[in-house]
Formats: sequence, C-alpha cells, structure tokens
Amino acid sequence: MSVGGQVDATAGTRRHPGTAVVRGGALSFVGGLVAAAGGFLLTLVVTRGLGAERSGVFFVSIGLFTILSNILELGADTGLVRSVPRLRTLHRTADLPRTVIAAVVPVALAGSAAAILVAAFAPTLARVFMQQGSTVLGAGFLRSVAPFLIVAPLATVLIAGTRGFGRIVPYVAIQNVGLPLARPLIVGLLVAAGATGDRAIAVGWGIPWAVAAAAAGIVVVHLTNLALRTDDSMEAARPFRVVGSEFWSFASARAFGGAAEILLVWLDVLLVGWLVGPVEAGIYAAASRFVTTGTLALSASRIAITPRLAHLMTAGKTDEAEQLFNGGTQAVVATSWPLYLGLACFSPAILRLFGPDFTAGATALTILSIAMLVDTATGNVGSVLLMAGSSRWNLFNATTALVVNVVADLILIPDHGATGAAIGWSLAIVTLNVLACLEVHYLMRLRIFTASVGRTAIATLICFGVPGIVLGVLAAHKLAALVTWLLVGSVAYSAWWWRRRGDPEVAVLLDALGVDRARVRLEGGRGAGS
Repeated sequence: MSVGGQVDATAGTRRHPGTAVVRGGALSFVGGLVAAAGGFLLTLVVTRGLGAERSGVFFVSIGLFTILSNILELGADTGLVRSVPRLRTLHRTADLPRTVIAAVVPVALAGSAAAILVAAFAPTLARVFMQQGSTVLGAGFLRSVAPFLIVAPLATVLIAGTRGFGRIVPYVAIQNVGLPLARPLIVGLLVAAGATGDRAIAVGWGIPWAVAAAAAGIVVVHLTNLALRTDDSMEAARPFRVVGSEFWSFASARAFGGAAEILLVWLDVLLVGWLVGPVEAGIYAAASRFVTTGTLALSASRIAITPRLAHLMTAGKTDEAEQLFNGGTQAVVATSWPLYLGLACFSPAILRLFGPDFTAGATALTILSIAMLVDTATGNVGSVLLMAGSSRWNLFNATTALVVNVVADLILIPDHGATGAAIGWSLAIVTLNVLACLEVHYLMRLRIFTASVGRTAIATLICFGVPGIVLGVLAAHKLAALVTWLLVGSVAYSAWWWRRRGDPEVAVLLDALGVDRARVRLEGGRGAGS
C-alpha cells in the first residue's frame, strides 16, 4: 500500500481513507506507548529521587530548555513535513537536497548562538523564574543543558524530515523509543549512584539529543538520495534562493506559531515557579506532564496523516482529506477518552504514585483531563491548517490562546497555585481548538465532525464516564476503585465495539489490522451488522 494512500497495490482495491490512518498510526501508537512510559518513568525518577523542591527546579529548567529548543526549530520541522511530500507530488524531487539544507543550516546557527547566551545568562534566568534559595541550583541546571540547544532543535527538524518522506519507522525508533527510554535510564542510574548534582543530571538528560541528531541526519540523507534515484519524471532543480525563499515563507510564520504552542505547554510551570515557588511548580509539573503523556493517540494520528494531508491538499482532493481527518479523529477519541476520564475521576490515586506531596495537584489534573477531552475530540485540526499552507492562521490561533493563558495565569496562580494554572491552560486549549475548528469548517469548507465520532464519544462517556464519576465520588483516592473502574469500563466498552463490528467505521479498523471481517461475523453469531 502506498504511504498514506487509498489503494492497495497488491490487491488492486480501494480502501476507506481511515484504513491508512490506522495502518500508518499503529506503529506510531505503539511507539507512543513506549514514549509515554518513558516520560512517566522520567517524572517518577526525578520526583522520587530529587523531591518536590529540587524536582521543581529541574522541571522549570527543562521547561525553559524545551521552550527555547522549540523556538529554535524556527518552524523548519513542520516545514519539512509539508514540503517533502508537496515537492514529490509536484515532481520537484530535485529540490529536496536544497530544501533540507535550507531548513537545517539556520536552525544549527540559531541553536549555537542560543547555547552561548543561555550559558552566559543562566544566573539571570534562574533569578527570574525561580525563587530565592533555588537560583544557584537552577543556574547550574541551565548552564549544563545549554550546550544541548545546539543539537536538540536540529534533531527535531531532522526527525520531522523522516516523516515528510512517509517513513514512520525511523521517527518512532528515534523520537518515540530511543529518546524517551534513554533519558530515565541514564538519569535513574545517576540518581541511584547518588549523583543529584546539577551537571550530572542535566548532562544525563541531554546526551540522547546528540545521538538522535546524528541518527536522524543519516536517515534523511539516505531517504533524499533514494527519492532522487526513484523519480523518473522530476523537473530540474530550482535555484537555491528560490527554494529557500519558498520554504521559509511558510516556515517563518510556523516558527512563531510553534513558539506560542510550546509556551502553552510549558509556560504554566514557569509561572507557578515564579509566582508561588519550586514546590508548587514540581507538583503542577507532575500533574501536567502526566496529562501530556496521554496524547499518544493524537500524536500517532498526526504522524500518520500529515504527509498524506499535504499531498491531498496539494492535489486538491479535499473530500479524501476530510475522510482521512475524520477517520483519525474517531481513532483518537476511541483510545484517548477512556484514559482522560480515568485521570479526571481518580486523580488523587494516580498522583500518589509520585509521592504523598504530589496529591495536592489532584484538582489540577482533573481540570486538565477534562480540557484534554475537548482537545482530542477535535483531532488534529491544526494539522489540516498547516498542511494546507495556512501557517498564519495557526499563528493567530496559537497567539490568541497564549494571551488567554497568560492573562488567566496571572490572575489565578497567585491565589490558587497549580489549580489556577490548570484553569488557565484549559481555557487556552479550548480557545485554540475552537478557533481552528471554525476556520477549517467555515473558511476551508471541510466537515470536521461526523456521526461516527459522536457515537464513539457517547459510548465512551457511558462505559467509562458514568462508572468513573460514581466510583470517583465514593473513593477517588483508592487504587482498588481505579482498578474496578478499569475492569467495568473495559468490559462494557469491548461489548459495545463487538456489537458494532459490522459497521463501516469499525470495518476500517479490522481492515487495517488484516482481520477477516466475514469470519469475525460468522464466529460472533448474530451481532450487529452480521
């Protein structure tokens, strides 16, 4: 089957576009599970090994690094995801080498300059974002991770380039397996050995970035050469000036939009550390990072559909793009909503895993989990905008959401700490998604909500939401209640999907998994659709 395509080359038959999403996203979803486990393990190692205050300083430092790293990508990561399939669709494969060079050189130069500046001004940054008593430790963390600002943005851009070529395996291997597992392994070994100093922990956290950049660079060079050898109808290469100008006309707007989006994810941790202190920041970081690990289905869908969306938008096939997007959204709702309902209803029991101090963030975790129900229900609507070339709309949306977040945070955090930060971020999440949905629906004329997505959402609420609310009210802090909820919800949810196994949208999932639907219906008796 072609990458993200609709036609099975071996069978000669057309398949539902959602099949491509599931097939392309299956490996990404498995990789996402590994990444989520790695992120959870890192949070667990840091919080258990350093305690609330020191882990708060660590997360504030990593928050600053992550914000800077994403800004330093300059939008080139999304630029490659869009440009590579677009150029190949237009038979401009000869422009690929110059496009890759145009993407990575400015990123490498910007990262080098930023590394020098952060190392020089680490004490100042620590004084701004960390309260007195934590500034020395914070400055040490920042100075130690500063050199990795050279390779982290470059690694992200090159890893994104592999996605542009439609190759999921390199992306998953590097981004979802290598990086997430190496970090807790190295940091955990250092903590176990008693190395809780700033330099050892920071260097242990940063080393995987350098390895990832080298590996991704090798893969991108190989895929570029392969594309050049296999395109028999490509046009002559454009001048470097033309290629670079075309690339950065899109990527430059995306650079600001991407900066606003990463600020939405990490700004709250910085503001809590600034306005309240490192202890509260550590508590909020544990809760908010737990929420972000649940976006693996959304990420898997995005990884699978974005190159294909870029191809369909370039070719003017909006109907197929609409089907592709909605197929991915249904898969995201089906897999993500049970998780977020569990986090919302049993937040005290879940946060207790990090230690008794962290249960103070239970309300924040509940609020953020509810907001993530909205985020996942809209699918990868932002990717539709970006792959259509509307990076400026994305910039407007992200900037507006960021303003909402900052204003709400400044009002709520001083009096309500982590809970106030959660409210601020939740308002921003809703704002970002509502704006994107309105633009895609009314300006691009794409239908982004379908009956199948609605049915899946309702079934999830009935199977997991209702028992979750009941058991959560009775014993939200009890691990036994969480286990009971999981068993009850899983049985009910499985029964619902089994009865609908003959429906077209369920057939998409079975086709993608290679399951013989006729055999399933025969063995299942008189189920729905049989």
